[in-house]
Amino acid sequence: AEYHRMADGDDQKRLKFRELLRRMIDVCNTMQYAHSHRVIHRDLKPANIMVGEYGETLVVDWGLAKLLDEAEFEPAAKQRLRSKSRPVSDTDTMDGTALGTPQYMSPEQASGKLSVVNSLSDIYSLGATLYHLLVGSPAFAGRDLSKLLHSVRTGEFAPPRELRSDVPPPLNSICLKAMALKQEDRFATAQEMAAEIERWLADEPVHVHGEGLAERWYRRLRRHRSWVMGVATMVPLLLIVV
Repeated sequence: AEYHRMADGDDQKRLKFRELLRRMIDVCNTMQYAHSHRVIHRDLKPANIMVGEYGETLVVDWGLAKLLDEAEFEPAAKQRLRSKSRPVSDTDTMDGTALGTPQYMSPEQASGKLSVVNSLSDIYSLGATLYHLLVGSPAFAGRDLSKLLHSVRTGEFAPPRELRSDVPPPLNSICLKAMALKQEDRFATAQEMAAEIERWLADEPVHVHGEGLAERWYRRLRRHRSWVMGVATMVPLLLIVV
């Protein structure tokens, strides 16, 4: 929220953006560690990511976490469908059949298919969190829970660049890859998603983004800016001499 309140074009805003993306990489690596130990979070969202006093990135609130292949257990009092209309905020964690926070939960979670919720479901939530970072709001809006869950289940949301034209196309592609409707279309691991964000920060080609010719040349010119500026300065001088 602090980042999105900053004025566009401000150098401090650009620095803050890169810092936030590095936080996203930290979260991806944290989840990679958890997944390597067969632990899934199931409620990843901005409200569950904190910055510590010494710059560390913390993933908190593991109340819905479970071991993969562990039997699902919910007290009978919690076994309730939440499909009826009711107000919902982007920090409400749901229990019962649909586990997680609606605006950031995967389609399989929104469908109540707890048996197929796995590490790829967390990757979807990483994508939904990246979406919020890029746009300033969740991908899914509205206070009516039944309509919101339907949108999540069907993947009905506007790509980040439709809402903010200043979102870099490669980051738009990373976000959409993570939030793919089908599990098999998402990043295979959180580490793979982290590597793609690292590539963008290093001004390297992002694998999931189909870079156009103009975009490729612009990136190369940007990386060799001093050389390009030198040539641009020399050409007029040579023309004058000739």
